[in-house]
Amino acid sequence: MADVAEIILRGSQAHSAATPSRASAAASRIPSLDQFRGWAIFSMILVNYIGDVRSMPETFRHHDAGLSYADICVPAFLFAVGVGYRLTFLRRMQRDGVWAARWAAVKRNLLLIVIAVFLYGIGFGEERPLWEGIAHLSFSILAQIGLAALLALPVIERGAATRLITGLFYCAIFQAAYQLTGYGAWMPGHAYDSGPLGALTRAFPLLMGTVMYDLLVLPDRKRLLGWGAALGLAAAAVGYGLSFIWGFSKPYDAVPYVIFTGGICMLVYLGFYQLSDRGGVGVPTFTAIGRNALAIYVGQDLLLGVHRVPEAAPAWMATAAFVLVYLAIYAVARYLDRSGYYIRI
Repeated sequence: MADVAEIILRGSQAHSAATPSRASAAASRIPSLDQFRGWAIFSMILVNYIGDVRSMPETFRHHDAGLSYADICVPAFLFAVGVGYRLTFLRRMQRDGVWAARWAAVKRNLLLIVIAVFLYGIGFGEERPLWEGIAHLSFSILAQIGLAALLALPVIERGAATRLITGLFYCAIFQAAYQLTGYGAWMPGHAYDSGPLGALTRAFPLLMGTVMYDLLVLPDRKRLLGWGAALGLAAAAVGYGLSFIWGFSKPYDAVPYVIFTGGICMLVYLGFYQLSDRGGVGVPTFTAIGRNALAIYVGQDLLLGVHRVPEAAPAWMATAAFVLVYLAIYAVARYLDRSGYYIRI
């Protein structure tokens, strides 16, 4: 148990000391991570493509209150980013030093935000305040990832306890702004996904993902599953409990939502770990898409911007259209994977 506690509490130095022979394994692909990312992208395509079709189940739509399947997608993608973020940062830090790793992370995440501005804009030339233009940008998951990763950067090499406390601290800052200023009253009708301050809450599932990476490199698989299940259930319980105080809403009362979904993502990831890393079982489409998650996400988002199923379409037509679109996206992902093309930032 000492090796688990050491990694949880002390961070990168304990990580290196506890797993000296695992550097090459960490640098290689983690099957469960590819599967989890592929599932997150599949879910995004599903809810984005058929979520507005009235004949499809309500759980495929986002709601202002409560939780649906659609509301899991963004936290899942942020969680997956956190797993890879911790892996690549520690690898670069060991090779080039901590400040070189920090600078590389800053450049990468600023580039994500620039790409988000290029793709989605912030309302230049429109008759609305710049603040609302920035709120419009918060719709982009690329901007959310970039900002949340920058917030996580000061503690990315620290112990898991420090990272989780930091994530909760950011949530507390957001909730204070929401409750004690006019921010909460301003958001409805002006912003979505927690608005310009949303990165404060989105940092939590990302930091939960960094803790998942710590668990993945543990040599004892039973302890990995035990600690992962305990942390996942604890976060879900805390988020659910807070929902009785502040509400449960993806776009507005975001703190209970992100803490709850961060825990759920960890539990779901443990399932992929058991199937993929331990059992060698996986969904082929998830692996190919997960290996090029960023490129596939941007491509499908642009595709869905010009091609959607009519809202009045019957369920069979919407389902058939989704299957065709998803298979086309998978074909592109499979070609990139088999050709060895991995588009990353």
